[in-house]
Amino acid sequence: MAKTDYCNITRVVFKAGFVSLIILSSACTVVQPFQREILSKNEMQFDSESVELGAREHFINSIEGSSGGFGTGGGGCGCN
Repeated sequence: MAKTDYCNITRVVFKAGFVSLIILSSACTVVQPFQREILSKNEMQFDSESVELGAREHFINSIEGSSGGFGTGGGGCGCN
């Protein structure tokens, strides 16, 4: 492979990386105060089904007669 071919490939890769960086960084934006209200709604959260998850855990605990297994271990006695 000639040196000029290597330089051309390097330039193309560099330009593609630079264009990709520009495109990906354009997704960052400043959120205005009036937009924060919309973004803070329950539907916009990653765990928007937290109420349903709590009800499901309660249902499983009621059926099995046990609780736990959904978070960290230990019951506060220091034996974990």
